[in-house]
Amino acid sequence: MAIFRGDRSAFGAPGIEPQCTHGDKGGMGTAYAASTAHSGRYNSMASVGNPATILLVDDDEAIRRLVQRILQQQGFHVIEASDGAEALKVASAYAEPVDLLLTDVIVPKVNGLVLAQLLLHERPGIGVLYMSGYVEESMLLATHPESILLQKPFTPDALIAAVHQIL
Repeated sequence: MAIFRGDRSAFGAPGIEPQCTHGDKGGMGTAYAASTAHSGRYNSMASVGNPATILLVDDDEAIRRLVQRILQQQGFHVIEASDGAEALKVASAYAEPVDLLLTDVIVPKVNGLVLAQLLLHERPGIGVLYMSGYVEESMLLATHPESILLQKPFTPDALIAAVHQIL
């Protein structure tokens, strides 16, 4: 289980219940617990024998853990960072290819857009998938027309579909 803030109906699945929590900024808010179960209609990369490596960047630890678990259940190898600067260090220290950068648009120190530009320069073959609960897709596409944005909150199936679209 992990916690997402947002509209319960956006998950499109039963069994998501509200919980009273303290928000990121110290205020009270409503959060929703979501199961990592998914329909299973996407085949695991592990079954192919060549798991893709995904660099996951999000400053919300609960979201990062849930996304990491979903991706690992699908056979992906996941390396992670909690902000853009840490992601640059992790990528620099990682000797193997990184197939996909999955980053929140708004992360501390180096935002997701700048992070993607820097990593694309260092690793030209890397795919990029943005996720955000605040940035509108039309705003992102206006400045980065090649971008794909996964709007938070999202279902496990939507995550896996978006990852497969990039890879």
